[in-house]
Amino acid sequence: MVLLIFALLGNLQALMQPLLPVVLPGQEAFGWAVQAGSLLVGKSALGFGLLAVLQLFGQALFLNFITIRFRLLARPTYLPAFSYLLLCSLHPGMAGYSPQLIANWCLIGGLYAGCELNGASFPRKQIFNLGFLLALPALLEPSAIFLFLLFVAAMVIMRSFNPGEWVVGMLGYLTPFYFYAAILFVTDKLEHLHQLPLLSFSMHRPQQHLLHTVGTLGALALLMAVALFALQQAYNHMAISVRRTWQFCGIALVICTAAAFAAVPRPHNTQWLLLGPPFALLVSLPLFGEKSRRMSIFIFWFLIVLLFFAQLSLYS
Repeated sequence: MVLLIFALLGNLQALMQPLLPVVLPGQEAFGWAVQAGSLLVGKSALGFGLLAVLQLFGQALFLNFITIRFRLLARPTYLPAFSYLLLCSLHPGMAGYSPQLIANWCLIGGLYAGCELNGASFPRKQIFNLGFLLALPALLEPSAIFLFLLFVAAMVIMRSFNPGEWVVGMLGYLTPFYFYAAILFVTDKLEHLHQLPLLSFSMHRPQQHLLHTVGTLGALALLMAVALFALQQAYNHMAISVRRTWQFCGIALVICTAAAFAAVPRPHNTQWLLLGPPFALLVSLPLFGEKSRRMSIFIFWFLIVLLFFAQLSLYS
């Protein structure tokens, strides 16, 4: 309940100035998601805003479940969910109904399926699900094709080489594209395949709100450095299965960063939402503070100050 209240308060600016989702050319899959959302809220901008915030809340709980299910932290806690909600509240535009928001469901599901491979006796079902879930985001955000590398990383880290398992995984990865093309063919919309945006690496230079961009990126870089240091300190005391899971999460962050840089610049830079799940998992480690309670308290208040700074600097 406290997390839900925090999600609503953290995204209050987005709810006070809601926007209707805009379907751009080539975003056929996102158009279907918008149509599904309109069945619930009609054409209400506030309704879509509330739906987006509730989805962020659900994703935060799903991410939190992963940390508990695979024992990424020493004891159950809601800190990963808190981290995810806070990171997704650093810009009001990130709380909008966007393709990246829908893609994060698949990304978090892919993280779960990848972690489940560790020690699985009959893993082919999980491997098919892993490939399927990591392919779906590419239908919403073309740069998410980089998540194929995450599938490869999961197979290398979690499993010994087995040609049959790789074939099953590739079938799972190709299945969403097959059905997507089939639906476009049946509805006589195959020309939409040529409208997909191309990948283009760029730094997404801000045209305005320079203070917000520089300050937020600097704070996030500091948080990442602290998170990597905390992971290094705790790494030798982890079980082998937990080490592999953290390796998988770390690689996920690198790949999601590449996908965000390769994305065509979006309104409100929503492409950076793809970094939310793996980044929140890593930030939760120093926030948990198993050995250093003072450090965890400092990180908590640092995140709160960062949230206020990110929200207020947009209007400076």
